Amino acid sequence: MTAPRFGFFFWPYEPALVERMVRLGDAQGWDLVGIADTPGNAMDVWVALAQAATLGTRVRLASCVTNLATRDPAITAGAAASLDRLSGGRFVLGIGAGHSGVVNVGHRPTPPVELRQGLARVRALLDGERPVPVYAAASASSPPTSSGPPRPSAGSPPS
Repeated sequence: MTAPRFGFFFWPYEPALVERMVRLGDAQGWDLVGIADTPGNAMDVWVALAQAATLGTRVRLASCVTNLATRDPAITAGAAASLDRLSGGRFVLGIGAGHSGVVNVGHRPTPPVELRQGLARVRALLDGERPVPVYAAASASSPPTSSGPPRPSAGSPPS
């Protein structure tokens, strides 16, 4: 059995906060630091993740969570592969149906069937020499789209 891993996520309101949270996660021994994807509320998730990746920390980085309603699967896969390379293999791609991040820009969450299809496309594009972990987030309105062991979950930021 794999030992549990722990992490937290935050909204990247400004570059100084991104640096502070990633360094805190690294210094306190967290396994994962996730960055929320909520357009209109904070920095772009990919910009914030790129900044985090350049900090040279050991902590894994994750999108918590991006969506395929406003971000095409091929573009998402390309961004994830680039981030994984920039971070030295520390990136985890979290994808969901989209809730606040989708509604904020006038879209609707991705229906479960389309989410499954988009996830399959992303996974196929990332299943290369250096695969990027892809995790699906789901709610009661969008059933789980992945199987296997429990995935790392985000908790509250440390005090």
